[in-house]
Amino acid sequence: WQWVAGTFSSKKYYCNQENINTYSQSEQLSTFVDMKYENLATLKIPKSLRETTSLNFFTILLPTSKEIQLDYSSPLLIYNSYQLDPKWKKEISANRILLLEPSHFDFEKYPVSEKVMNFILHLAENIMGIQIFVGEVNEIPGIEKFLSIYSKSHPAFKHYPGQQDEVDWMFPDAGLKNSFTSFWKSCEKSITSL
Repeated sequence: WQWVAGTFSSKKYYCNQENINTYSQSEQLSTFVDMKYENLATLKIPKSLRETTSLNFFTILLPTSKEIQLDYSSPLLIYNSYQLDPKWKKEISANRILLLEPSHFDFEKYPVSEKVMNFILHLAENIMGIQIFVGEVNEIPGIEKFLSIYSKSHPAFKHYPGQQDEVDWMFPDAGLKNSFTSFWKSCEKSITSL
């Protein structure tokens, strides 16, 4: 996928069926890419793949927000669909809110299916005392009253107030690399040491 997407690549990548079979341990034949590499670069779109259609995705309605109970003398921990770690700050007494912002789940721009929403809600059940709030972060009742607010850092949620904790990296020592291959080699070192 990284080559097809042109990620970290300085040249176009062509993959034929022989290569796919080699690396996926399959034996497929007579596919659109079952040919020599030289022919792939000039391959015209097969007739059966020319027809396109528009897909209409939409987000199901977000859950109905129930009244939440907040203790302003305790910290506020904001969870979201990308951060549902039941171990995060579990040792402290806090208000735990799963925040579902309508702007994040924009019905036309960023649709999610009912299965995705149910998955998010089901994962949240692993967090003791969590309450669901549907609305924008600044609409959390009395948010300005909290002395401390915490969330986990994520590019989609930089607008959250308070302290943003670093995410837990699966391979913290791997660091950023110029290619996926070099990144993966760093990860493999961590894996073999486990």
